[in-house]
Amino acid sequence: MQPASFSDLRTLRQCRSCGGNLVDFLGYDRVPVAGTYLSESDLDHEPLLPLTVALCEDCKLVQLREVLPDHVYRSYRFVGTGSAGYRAHLEWVAESLVARWGMRNRRILEIGCSDGYLLAQVRARGDNWVFGYEPSLHLRQACARANIPVSDAFFSARTVDRCPILPVDVVIVRHVLEHVDDLHDFLCGVTAALAPPGILVIEVPDIIATMRTGPYSQFYHEHLSYFGPTSLHRLLAQHGLHVLERTLVDVHGGSRYVVCSRANGLQAADAPPDEPDLDLSQASAFAARVQAYFRGLREFVEAQRLSGTRLAGYGAAQRTVVTCSLAGLTGEHI
Repeated sequence: MQPASFSDLRTLRQCRSCGGNLVDFLGYDRVPVAGTYLSESDLDHEPLLPLTVALCEDCKLVQLREVLPDHVYRSYRFVGTGSAGYRAHLEWVAESLVARWGMRNRRILEIGCSDGYLLAQVRARGDNWVFGYEPSLHLRQACARANIPVSDAFFSARTVDRCPILPVDVVIVRHVLEHVDDLHDFLCGVTAALAPPGILVIEVPDIIATMRTGPYSQFYHEHLSYFGPTSLHRLLAQHGLHVLERTLVDVHGGSRYVVCSRANGLQAADAPPDEPDLDLSQASAFAARVQAYFRGLREFVEAQRLSGTRLAGYGAAQRTVVTCSLAGLTGEHI
């Protein structure tokens, strides 16, 4: 992703889910945009943007105030399938759709389909028709190599008709919903795409798991929302989506995996989860732990340097960029 102008950066004034009042609890002034890869000539011109994390007083959705323009995803390059563990998880998702939900000879749509690995798995296991939405040119090229048909459009209620296999039996939204600014337009498109009794599969990083296990580098500009059990449930309910199954999976420090439907024909276990989302006092305590973690990381690195230890790093993934930035680490440290 080349350096881009963020003059069209937008600031959120109210909750993107329910319209409620937002209270800031964690913020930084100058943070690089994760996933922005620079040439040597651009190193002195890297965009550094504010990063402000807020809590909705009403629905308890944690969210960023800063909203990046969509164009950042045209050059998006992150892909998880370089990890064997991640590939195994995608294979589990595919097998669950076929064996648990009977998806054979069905129409399956994935929004944000990355390199097409999951769609290739559900096609091979269940002889399904598949289609994906993927705005990144780099990732669409990977889909083409796997013979996965894709649209380059950003999915919404306005672009849903670009899918040639409508209506679909499954919509998959894995680690995409947290990137979406207009959640309601997006879910209107999802419900328009689903054929009753179709199912929607959602996987998102879970804010409660993040608080518990400590992957504090989850907070970066592309992650606009940080869902907990009740904030996600409430959002889905606004669009008539009934939760059929929910579980926590070991992805990105703990992610919430939810299967739901808008059809009356499926029995819906639709009671809100017992585990509540965080409140403002918990959010403030969490912010203190985040700041202490990054401060401690910097102190550790500086102590190693003083002792004569040389530190080297390899790779520049999203979370690495965020970790180094929030800890105040530079080329002088590593």
